Amino acid sequence: MVGFEPGRREVLVGAAALAAGAAPAARAQQRQAVRWSVGDEPPRTRAPANAADCHFHIYDDSFPVAANATLRPPEAGV
Repeated sequence: MVGFEPGRREVLVGAAALAAGAAPAARAQQRQAVRWSVGDEPPRTRAPANAADCHFHIYDDSFPVAANATLRPPEAGV
């Protein structure tokens, strides 16, 4: 299709279709490649219809980090 740009939903559906056909080892390797992520369980809660996760994180070294923090990514500003 000329001028067609897939939206988020089309990309996710396509990625899910590819992942469903991938070998288990490839899926495990892909999961390990997600930096700062732990666990690979699917979500336990369903998102409401038409919901979108649109939050973001800004890591700024000028703010103190919690003493018990285990997740300490590098600075990532706007």
